[in-house]
Amino acid sequence: MVMLGISTAFWVSLLAISYAYAGYPVILWIVSRFAGLSERGPAEQGAYLPSVTMIVSAYNEDAVIGAKIENALSLDYPPRSLPSLNEIG
Repeated sequence: MVMLGISTAFWVSLLAISYAYAGYPVILWIVSRFAGLSERGPAEQGAYLPSVTMIVSAYNEDAVIGAKIENALSLDYPPRSLPSLNEIG
């Protein structure tokens, strides 16, 4: 009886792991094909993108903060939806 429980737990665990790593991505791919979604992202499809605010916490980052801000400003996000700090206050 104990071996049946251990065997069942093993197979259920194996199926759960297999589903997480292989089954779910395959199901998402199939659903996306039937839903008519293309390879383009939501910004390229004209979907609504919410307004976001990026907060960069930095301490003693004088050497790299300029590059970080330039990287944040170069994001592929509509400028009207990504306000800068001087626009917030």
